[in-house]
Amino acid sequence: MIYLVNSPILTTDGSYKLQTISLDDARKMVTAGQYTSAIGHQSTADIMSTLLGVTIAVDRIRISQMVGDQVLVFALKGRPDIGADLTVDQLTDMGYTFKLLTRIE
Repeated sequence: MIYLVNSPILTTDGSYKLQTISLDDARKMVTAGQYTSAIGHQSTADIMSTLLGVTIAVDRIRISQMVGDQVLVFALKGRPDIGADLTVDQLTDMGYTFKLLTRIE
């Protein structure tokens, strides 16, 4: 399973591997297979949709990462104010990376 999230979080006990991946690799992940969005903010879904070339829905679901599951993390390089709903331009200005979080055991 591939999940999309806007913050790296460990949802269950276990061992994990976290690595930075390129935008191209992130695109390949979502265009090559099925994914489940757990993105909680519309502005994040909008910028991810633009960057990844697929429609990302807002869906504030709780996930439970199982062994082998991968989580594609849209990680901001800054910390927005509490309750801030940033625009796509503000998210871009803040900077971001894509991270791949894999549960390995």
